[in-house]
Amino acid sequence: MNENTPEKALTNFLNCWKDRNFSKMVKFTQVTWRTEKGNKDAKQFLKDFYGIKKLIFFELKDRISTQEIFIDIGVIVKYKLPHGVFMKKIIARIICETGSYEPNKDGIWGVNPIGALKEFN
Repeated sequence: MNENTPEKALTNFLNCWKDRNFSKMVKFTQVTWRTEKGNKDAKQFLKDFYGIKKLIFFELKDRISTQEIFIDIGVIVKYKLPHGVFMKKIIARIICETGSYEPNKDGIWGVNPIGALKEFN
């Protein structure tokens, strides 16, 4: 089974969020974002912005847009905040790159964490 798919990258990213393993979550982000942030800053960013929401459940839905180097996938997420539990459909963008600023269909798929966060506004 191919481990380098957009769905697998997104599932791994979401499982890390659910487990609150922000160090490991970095591994499943887009190469450019991860490289620009550096591991320590990337982990802190994910902890600061995803950590306030306790992910309870997620379900991958449909591919909304498919390109050779990026794919948008709809995801139902159920999460808890101090003032309640919420369910929302978000769109996650997964990008394939061989290196920083090097989109390529033969690269590694990773979640763009900024795009997914914008969906919560």
